[in-house]
Amino acid sequence: MKKGTLYALLALNLLPLSAAEQDLGDWMAIGDSITHGTHEYSYRWHFQKILIDNGIAYDAVGCRKTCFYAGHDSAEYNGGVFDNEHCAQFNVQARELAGVGTFERHYHTDNAGRPTSMKRSNIHNWLGLSTELTPDAQGKRGSYAGEVFAPHTFTLMLGTNDLNMKRAPQDLLADVETLLQAALSKQPQANIYLMSVPYCKDKLPAVRIDAYNTLLQAKAEQYRATGAHVHYICINHGLQDTTGKTVGGAHPSMMMDWAHPTAQGNLLIAGNLAKGMGLPGRTAGLPRKAAADFAQHDTREMRPLSHERGYTAEIELPAAGHSLSLCDSVGQCELQLTTEGILANGAMLYATDCGTTAGRLRVVYHPGDASRKIPAGYYVWLGAQLIGEAIAPAPRSTRSGIHLQTADKKPALRAIYRDATAPWAPSR
Repeated sequence: MKKGTLYALLALNLLPLSAAEQDLGDWMAIGDSITHGTHEYSYRWHFQKILIDNGIAYDAVGCRKTCFYAGHDSAEYNGGVFDNEHCAQFNVQARELAGVGTFERHYHTDNAGRPTSMKRSNIHNWLGLSTELTPDAQGKRGSYAGEVFAPHTFTLMLGTNDLNMKRAPQDLLADVETLLQAALSKQPQANIYLMSVPYCKDKLPAVRIDAYNTLLQAKAEQYRATGAHVHYICINHGLQDTTGKTVGGAHPSMMMDWAHPTAQGNLLIAGNLAKGMGLPGRTAGLPRKAAADFAQHDTREMRPLSHERGYTAEIELPAAGHSLSLCDSVGQCELQLTTEGILANGAMLYATDCGTTAGRLRVVYHPGDASRKIPAGYYVWLGAQLIGEAIAPAPRSTRSGIHLQTADKKPALRAIYRDATAPWAPSR
């Protein structure tokens, strides 16, 4: 286990708050395959990059030390290492992790042949409240002999499998409350973050997801009214299909399959989690600077841009029907702002109606830093939340510089805040 510490942030004095005030301590992530990790890194790694960028200390703890895919047990970023401990299992239901009913799923190895079964352990075992395992389908119990933890921070995302298996939202809520009560019994002062069930592509209707998330939010408010540090966080911002075309509510481009987010979806989930926890956003290893501190701004900038040095541009939303282009001697990035979402070189970054979404949109070219495992490319922020990372340049156009135009290709009469000499992460 390694602490998530900051070794190479460029400007420590630009951190918005004391990192020590935001430390998570021992952090236990509880969930199903979305937390466990499938196809791409789990959102846990994207979330840890936020902590690393901002010098926020944490120690991931749990009974699991692998993911459901090969080759991703170790990863480095900006001086930190992926701390791959958690309490999550693919195909698991909340009642199984709560020790309610029976543990019916028996998946013992991942696609690399490594053991993945939680061996019917549940939250009461992990927290040292009981040694009795969740019974199997035949009623067999057994005793837990694994490690015991006392987390300071819990994140919990469960419900996709339960709702898909026709479990009623009220029954699912009761199971999650069993988990919540166990956490509070062990650590009454712990910070507990109940994450919404993410939207999916099909199979599970969005109306069932919404019904449960509404109940979960109300339950968090109920506990918080008693003084408990229980919070509800919606992690669906930017993933939701604004056109209503999908049964499960998620934008198709955000889904790897019916239930599992793509790398882009995981990036947004991590950002939404951090934002809901009141943490600063990713910096990609860059110093922070507010657009108001940029020296120049007008509707367009024709000066050549340096691919080697990097550069920054920012505009204010709403701006549906506009496009923002940054073009240098190597390539370009064009952001399309539509009523369906924010796209970069044609790929969806964040599903939203840009005609109603307020905020600031920043795009930078980051030359990268191989020594810190930070890849080069375009990075995009909506407010302080990173919504696009290491986007490869598209073939360059004939125009150099920064351009903001309307759908009919005319220059837009609004300000572009820019720094053509350096890349900057947004201020908090």
